[in-house]
Amino acid sequence: MPRLREAEAVNPRVVIARPALRSLLGHAAGVAKASRSEALGWLLGFFTEDAVYVAEAAPCSRYRSQSRYGAEAEPAEEVALAQRHPRAIGLVGLYHSHPFGSETGHARFHSHTDDATLLSRASRSQDYLSVVTDTKEATCFILRRGKPVVVKPDVVDEVRCDDFLKPYTAEISVRLTTDSAEASLRTVIAQLAAQLRERIDTAAAAGEVHGSRVRLPELEEGVKGNTLRIERRAGGVHAELEMHLRPTVYLGKDGKDVLGILREELHDDVGFLLQHAGNGGDLGDASYYETPLGTLSIRTQSRLPTKVYRPPKRAVVRRR
Repeated sequence: MPRLREAEAVNPRVVIARPALRSLLGHAAGVAKASRSEALGWLLGFFTEDAVYVAEAAPCSRYRSQSRYGAEAEPAEEVALAQRHPRAIGLVGLYHSHPFGSETGHARFHSHTDDATLLSRASRSQDYLSVVTDTKEATCFILRRGKPVVVKPDVVDEVRCDDFLKPYTAEISVRLTTDSAEASLRTVIAQLAAQLRERIDTAAAAGEVHGSRVRLPELEEGVKGNTLRIERRAGGVHAELEMHLRPTVYLGKDGKDVLGILREELHDDVGFLLQHAGNGGDLGDASYYETPLGTLSIRTQSRLPTKVYRPPKRAVVRRR
């Protein structure tokens, strides 16, 4: 059975699922055996007011650099992991290996480089974790007063989000229009995005929470899909954006700041979908341009809720 090195416990409480611990140790051992190199990965879970829960470990598969005494992941891989889960779920820490225990006698230490990495991550969350392993055991660190402190985690059979957090769901349906003198897809998308962000902020300020449902009364217009349409007119283009989203956020049972966090989740979802608006290329000489944006939903069957993007079934429409 995998073990974590015991050390004096400090706040917050840290809870790690045994499968996540086995996964990170197995990954580190496999990389060390194959290439004698350092392994990297991320800890996925969630924070509560007094604890950090680690449900899964995700090994790095794309390295910018990797050697026996250092490794750096491709940033895009971490970004993709962060986008995979709803806000307040996902990255709670990172792990890496020191596969040179036979040379130093003790490899589960936090180097100056590790300190700097943890300090940068702790700027996002003060309880961000850093786990160091020699491929056989692991030591968990957390930043306190600018220095890494060893934490003794509780290792449990399983960590599931729905045992500790409550889902809050809203539904928005909105239609926006804009006119632009510049026949540029990028310009049109930027204008619509700014307009929609403003609408979301206004709606969130007036929102109402009823149990696990959140009502945003300014964003209920009966739209059923996600589509961008652009039509050339004299002096420029006219654009219409339809967007229908059902964002869900997972928070402590007290539901603290539901509206603020849901607002940020909506900003994330809108930005993600509008990224796909340009996948069909620019307007060119088309007089009419229509692109479906796909849909976002939440899969809740796993330990951690996951955001699922479904690409559109219809192709981009262009008419000259």
